[in-house]
Amino acid sequence: MNIKNMDSLLPSEMALQAELIGVSKANMSVSKTLVLAILAVAFIAFGSIFFTTVTIGNIIGGAVLVGLVYWFVFLRKSEKRVTDN
Repeated sequence: MNIKNMDSLLPSEMALQAELIGVSKANMSVSKTLVLAILAVAFIAFGSIFFTTVTIGNIIGGAVLVGLVYWFVFLRKSEKRVTDN
């Protein structure tokens, strides 16, 4: 089995390589297939955890930033007016 890098292949060579890769995957043992499936699920799970963490961080950080800007621009001026009397 001669699997090459597919970046610099002609279309006919690429089709042959895809066929070789497919045959090698079809001939894998059940235990290796199961391990690769579990690793694929773990990879997807870590991606979703990262996405959720970043999204929640952006929402909370954005809310705090917008709240601070609102307070600094609008409410701080009105507090000064009230305390100046």
